[in-house]
Amino acid sequence: MVQQAQGRVRPTIQMKDGVAVNDDVGLEREADLMGGKAVQMAEGQKARLGPSALQTDKIKENESRVVTNSVTQKKSNLKQYVGVCGESI
Repeated sequence: MVQQAQGRVRPTIQMKDGVAVNDDVGLEREADLMGGKAVQMAEGQKARLGPSALQTDKIKENESRVVTNSVTQKKSNLKQYVGVCGESI
């Protein structure tokens, strides 16, 4: 996207359906390299923030599990209730 914003991506071929495509291997390689650097920077940022950042991620994961489990339990309870009443969902 940076390359596009800089105006460096020009169509090099046109597909059968008329879609213009750039198949420049150099641009693709550069994009992969920059994407890898972005991931490394993000991981480094988490490491610099220390355990608190990792704990925040764990808390978010646990909250998500709790919500999922709660919804699953409510669905199960509803199915049991409906089964007892002799009705179907």
